[in-house]
Amino acid sequence: MTLEVVGARPAFSEEPLGGSTADRLARLPSIVDELRRADAAAERDRVLQYGAVEQLRHAGLLSLRVPERYGGPGAGARDVLGASFRSRAAVPMWRNRFGPTSDSPSGC
Repeated sequence: MTLEVVGARPAFSEEPLGGSTADRLARLPSIVDELRRADAAAERDRVLQYGAVEQLRHAGLLSLRVPERYGGPGAGARDVLGASFRSRAAVPMWRNRFGPTSDSPSGC
């Protein structure tokens, strides 16, 4: 069996966009739509979606919880969880990373 060596992730190419919590969350639907279109190929080819993480970062979504006094939008937990669940619903590969894998109360 031959193992393929995976190189380091390329550096992020763009700085994150700013804006309010609402501004940042408004960028999420287009990213989710793109993730949904690309997911089948990524799952089939077992590709890590670094581009998706870069898109989420560039949209300012990875810093939603940063308080306003430190330059973030100061989003609440409800906003962050909502964004996470919308992303997770679009990408089945992410479901076991971002929450329960079933609808049962225990999450099993």
